[in-house]
Amino acid sequence: MPRRKEKSSELRARAVLEHALGVELELVEPDPSGPPSPDYRLCAPEAAFEVKEFASQDWKGLGKAVNKAPVHTPLSRLSGVWGCLVPAYNAVEELELGEPGSARQPRVKRLPKDLVGPLEVLERHSVTDYRIGIGAVSEELRQACERIGWLLRGGWCTRFEFEGEPPFSPGVVVLGLGWGHSRTGDPDVFADLVQMWLDRRSANMRESLDGVPGEHHGVLVVAESVVGEARAVEDMRLEFLPVVSLRLPVEIDTLWVVIGSMWLRFDEQTGVWTNGSITGNPLPDSTIPAG
Repeated sequence: MPRRKEKSSELRARAVLEHALGVELELVEPDPSGPPSPDYRLCAPEAAFEVKEFASQDWKGLGKAVNKAPVHTPLSRLSGVWGCLVPAYNAVEELELGEPGSARQPRVKRLPKDLVGPLEVLERHSVTDYRIGIGAVSEELRQACERIGWLLRGGWCTRFEFEGEPPFSPGVVVLGLGWGHSRTGDPDVFADLVQMWLDRRSANMRESLDGVPGEHHGVLVVAESVVGEARAVEDMRLEFLPVVSLRLPVEIDTLWVVIGSMWLRFDEQTGVWTNGSITGNPLPDSTIPAG
């Protein structure tokens, strides 16, 4: 029977852990009819490892939708070219919102069709950015701008002004995916975000480790693109080491946090963080939406 295909995040985690531990991890083949099982294990000393991502499902889903959608949709009802940037929640914003995937997403495939009517109204009123007309006196214009804002979840939509011949015929151009984040560069702030993930997202990790023989290792692979604090690791490297302790669930003895080629490790027994790195990046960023 062929081995199950490992996710990119699992491959990244395994590369980092095998380097840090100096041993090879054994891939676990799950029983489809059985309870959740860990992703990897060791026989000596006996240990189990469960890998999860700290990313944004909103960002990943919208990224795939944007990559699949046509860049330019010609629309004869419009006289100009309108550019849109579809906004995504970063990982922390999604974590604060609630369950991943629970937020209403812009309907990327339908955006040009949904936008054409409101954009016609903006063109009649000579408005080039819907945000300008949100508080307009004209009820028609105000409603059209509010509709665009709702369709794009507050994203960017404006009319292009070209000199000479425009590269596109009148219509809608989906420019890509937009997101933002901030960072303090404080490792303890990052540790607090990890604690929030443990409190709100670790149910499957705990279930996969519960009752398994040996020491239990949770492994969290961070998408640097959408976790702002993690990007400080690029600058601080081994100086990036939290001091604040985590409150690990009872099913987890040790938590590993993988950020690029860096790893952070929190041991429940000692209450201490350690860190390390491997040369280069073990794999490309596995959480960037692929086309």
